[in-house]
Amino acid sequence: DISAAELAAKDARPERRRSSWFGGGGGGKSGGGGSSWASKLAKGLFGKKKAPKKKGDGLGMLVNTSDVSRMMASGSSEATPIAVDRAQQKPAAKGRRRLDVRRVGLVAPLLSTLVSRWGGGGLYNVVSRARLGDEGAASQSVEPSMLSVLNVLSFSGKMLPLLWAHVGGLDSGTASELQGFLADAPGRGALAEVDFSCWGGRDSEALASVSLFACLLSNTLMLTDDDEILHRERPLPLHHIRRVIVLFKKFMHRAITDGGGGRENWTFWGLSLINSIRKVLGDLYARSSRTPLCSSELWLVEGHEDVERRVKNGRRIEDLNAVLNSPLMRVMPFGVNLRTRMMLFGRMVRCVREAVQGVNEMGTLRPGRRVRIHRGRVLESGLELMNSLGSGLRERIVVNYINDAGVEEKGIDVGGLFKDYWSDLSAVAFSPGYSLFASAEGGALYPSPSSLSAHGKQDALKLFTFLGRIVGKALFENITVQPVFAHFFLSFMRGSYNYNNMLNDLGVCDPELYKNLIFLRDYEGDAEDLCLSFTVGEDDFGAGREVELVEGGGKIDVTNDNKLKYIHLVAKHHMSDRIRLQSEAFVKGLGEVIDRSWISIFNEQELQILISGATNGRLDVEDLKRNSRYAGGYVGMDRNVTNFWKVLEELDPHHQRLLLKFVTSCERAPPLGFEGLDPPFTIQRIGISNDGDKLPSASTCFNVLKLPTYSSKSVLKAKLLMAITSNTGFEMS
Repeated sequence: DISAAELAAKDARPERRRSSWFGGGGGGKSGGGGSSWASKLAKGLFGKKKAPKKKGDGLGMLVNTSDVSRMMASGSSEATPIAVDRAQQKPAAKGRRRLDVRRVGLVAPLLSTLVSRWGGGGLYNVVSRARLGDEGAASQSVEPSMLSVLNVLSFSGKMLPLLWAHVGGLDSGTASELQGFLADAPGRGALAEVDFSCWGGRDSEALASVSLFACLLSNTLMLTDDDEILHRERPLPLHHIRRVIVLFKKFMHRAITDGGGGRENWTFWGLSLINSIRKVLGDLYARSSRTPLCSSELWLVEGHEDVERRVKNGRRIEDLNAVLNSPLMRVMPFGVNLRTRMMLFGRMVRCVREAVQGVNEMGTLRPGRRVRIHRGRVLESGLELMNSLGSGLRERIVVNYINDAGVEEKGIDVGGLFKDYWSDLSAVAFSPGYSLFASAEGGALYPSPSSLSAHGKQDALKLFTFLGRIVGKALFENITVQPVFAHFFLSFMRGSYNYNNMLNDLGVCDPELYKNLIFLRDYEGDAEDLCLSFTVGEDDFGAGREVELVEGGGKIDVTNDNKLKYIHLVAKHHMSDRIRLQSEAFVKGLGEVIDRSWISIFNEQELQILISGATNGRLDVEDLKRNSRYAGGYVGMDRNVTNFWKVLEELDPHHQRLLLKFVTSCERAPPLGFEGLDPPFTIQRIGISNDGDKLPSASTCFNVLKLPTYSSKSVLKAKLLMAITSNTGFEMS
């Protein structure tokens, strides 16, 4: 893996490539099949052959972005570009049509007015969650004719990069106008009130250019896969994408903090500008959850520390809900650092949990629901006893284990036995051998397409609903768990799966099929020579069958004209159709325990950290040591305690996880590290006369390791390994 800083250093020295997507000049029909009048509109924006410009004419100056990119990779958004004389650059190839950047500013108000009014984004204010007063002023969805215009302008290979040159260049004055607009917020009104029509005022040309650029970039990103952004500089080089992030987050922060103005003064120009910028930022941040586009610090907005202060000071659920529902957290939660958002989630869950279950230390702990789990039938016992509880799983669950001999094990559940049950359950239910979940590349889990056949449709969906509730219960109880889920399945959990990402997600689940589809997409010959039809083959436990992607698909050949549709349908079949019912059942169960709004502020990788904690495989012994307590006479400098920490450092990752599970019933640290472990990890002194008297034992309810006073480090290590690998219940207590 390459770090964000290394990526930035690499991308700051890009190989120069043509900007055109499809190898042709601008002005022709787009890949999406734009109409002829839309093409003529685009052609009017391109100039004829021109004599070489004099120094300082036209673009005048370019920007050396190497230093800018490096500073952005480290989180700085105030990098100062270095101007380079355009006369030093290689002149454009003779005869190539070029768009005069000055003309972009002249046509931007007209084009952006058309896009804002009929592009579907000018009717709703996402910040204030209200509609434009005059609902007839803008269309509710994109008009077909406007879609043709958007496609031509987006994929002409000319408009988008030169609009960015106009917006981010140093010579046109647009950049300084935008910086002045962003800095002088009180004097220039709310962003939702802007009017960048031809008569809109001093900021109209600059804001119109930004709005048009955001609309086209949003439209382009819908049909751009991750590989094109990371390795092919489409639609812009990666270091320019980072500059777009810096500029657009400032616009969104202004829209959030400027009060929104009066609803009667909102314009479809302003609302379209806000919506387009939000879509671009959301798309780029979603891609960052798969492969980082920049450092996490680059996303943070000014004043994000105030959110952290409000979270730390929040004592009531009402205070925390106010933070969760604030415009910043709703519209661009990635503007706040991950640690603060996880702290908000943890405090909200704790408030609700204490209200439902009571607090042991305050004497208000409620009895809870008692369940008896057979160790040999953890999944069946849990399904039978707990699946009917629904949201009742928020209550305290008191687990009693029945061992293989049919005898109830010793152990009083104050939370620890449920954690132990979750570990046993996950070992069974999430094993690919049980046929509920399949394993993607790297071991990430997602619902098995064969699960309905393996367990029967009704039983399989019941199991997925139950497991969704159990994952929700783990989040509700601050229990970190072992399963690592596939990126696209985490998107389903969040309730915001982007179907435009199906092809990218297919690359994780079935790399071979993904490569074949990419080969077909880029194939320059006649696709009919490949002898494909609109069907896919399925193999459920050896029973092969052919499934039509469309009605009569077996008789429809894949051609150059329809191959993109075929690729989309194949990806949809594998990433949605075959696992939709299972995913919906799982998400339904999850939502009964965990409010969807609580996890909507995280992207997929962040949600995985919330579920499983942040770990690279090894235990952070120093973090655990820093947040540990001692009892029964032990102190930090005691010889046995010192020996314990040395032994823990020496253990391999597998045995480190076993020890953590032995004490806490969880193999992983909490998302915020061991400072989030409640109660804290505690080492209790157990006095013995002989090394053979006792083995180490644990109280998982209170995260206590009961460590006897062994005579040496070697004896301590041997006894500790014996205890953590014994795989017994509570008989050793």
